[in-house]
Amino acid sequence: MDNKKWKIAIVIVVVILVIGIGTWLYLRSMTAGNGLANKVVNVPASQLPNDFPSIIPIEKGAVIVSNFNASAPNGQVQATRSFDSAKSVAENLRFYELYILTSRSGWIPISSVNDPSDPNHAAVYARDLKGGMLSITISLVNPQPFISTLVTITYTTPPTIK
Repeated sequence: MDNKKWKIAIVIVVVILVIGIGTWLYLRSMTAGNGLANKVVNVPASQLPNDFPSIIPIEKGAVIVSNFNASAPNGQVQATRSFDSAKSVAENLRFYELYILTSRSGWIPISSVNDPSDPNHAAVYARDLKGGMLSITISLVNPQPFISTLVTITYTTPPTIK
């Protein structure tokens, strides 16, 4: 493996570690002192997680690599599906941007992240009329010999306990 590939691999590992530690610290701060924790339930790949909008398209033939629900003490539910895509980051970004902008499903676009200096990562954010949030993150996992892009779609319901 040449030097550039090692640097990319190290950056990916560092990013994953930072996200993991940040998530752990955040969850720890959310439950500090109240004894409550988020509940995570894995869902079989053949099923949609509870509250996951069935209208969101997923690439035909995509391999689901993560599929779960997480519920918080405030009643908020996170429904997440991740899949390996044979399409590039740019192709997936265009697809989901167009879906949100042109669908009659009630999505309200919030923003898109597409930094030309980092073509290996992109994201699309939207909300629905009920206050739920949609997050679609797209990352290049394996550039060669076959493109492997990870697409993670997360829908989060609004809290039910104020």
